[in-house]
Amino acid sequence: MTHDQEEANSICDRIAVINEGVVQQVGTPMHLYEQPANLFVAGFLGAANVLKGCLAANGSERALVLSNGNRLPMPASASAPDGARLVFRPQQAVLSEPGGRGLAGVLRHREFLGATVRYGVGIGNDEILIDAPFSSPTLYEIGAPVSVDLATRQPLFLSK
Repeated sequence: MTHDQEEANSICDRIAVINEGVVQQVGTPMHLYEQPANLFVAGFLGAANVLKGCLAANGSERALVLSNGNRLPMPASASAPDGARLVFRPQQAVLSEPGGRGLAGVLRHREFLGATVRYGVGIGNDEILIDAPFSSPTLYEIGAPVSVDLATRQPLFLSK
């Protein structure tokens, strides 16, 4: 038994995530990371961005609409139960210059992690984390306006 997620991920074939004595999910480290059963598991195994909004359709286009009116394009197949939150990892998002099709935000901080740079982007009152390769041609400055889009075409919505 350990509380060290990195240790568990590196030495275990299967992991049980327990919250207040209740097993939340059992599986391989990769499965738990990529397909968490709930918001607790998603946040427990690495950084996870969680956005609250509602899915809206406009013709053939779908988007997650946040409370501030900001829209994040979604695949036409995206669906979410009532009250669900969009969950994505920092490496599943992409930064670009403002005016893109994604969420408009402002870069609040950045952290050099060696092979990657972790950006904190303010989207209204929320902040999301984005990991970009350090070899990326663009190094964004704090305070810069940016656009955030998802790099995954299979968004994950969790309701609890």
